[in-house]
Amino acid sequence: MFEGGNLVYIYPAGGVQNKPACHGSNGDYLSFSMARPMAKEYLSVLMMAFAMQKTVSFRTYRDCVDQPFSDTISYFTVVN
Repeated sequence: MFEGGNLVYIYPAGGVQNKPACHGSNGDYLSFSMARPMAKEYLSVLMMAFAMQKTVSFRTYRDCVDQPFSDTISYFTVVN
């Protein structure tokens, strides 16, 4: 988490695939803002999946919505 921008960064295994043009070279991660309406739910489910060693599949906007240089998560699923 990055408090200065109120962002959560996620570093997927294998890196970010099909990066949009806005995705910068400062890190190979996805992000979402904690200012989103369901951000707390996103974070809690991601932490649960990590603790249970579950695979998570991400879908993104293919655009840098929550910050100017990271592809933004639109939704995700936990693979059972």
